[in-house]
Amino acid sequence: MHFQHSGDIWRDFPQLVPGVLYAGGMTGDAMAGPAADRFAAVAKARLAAVPAESELPEIQAWRRAFAAMGLKPTQ
Repeated sequence: MHFQHSGDIWRDFPQLVPGVLYAGGMTGDAMAGPAADRFAAVAKARLAAVPAESELPEIQAWRRAFAAMGLKPTQ
């Protein structure tokens, strides 16, 4: 497997931190409920700790990236 970003991406977003996740052996009968419940609880706690979702650092980062591309990040 080979993963690569365009040189333009690195030029425009030098702070990019790339990652790739490969998961094999997945089947349709996996028990996702307990893990999904834990992640949902973490998300709810994080959202309860800020006045708005837009205050989360990862949301701010995505909005900066979209704005840098000339897009309106909230639309």
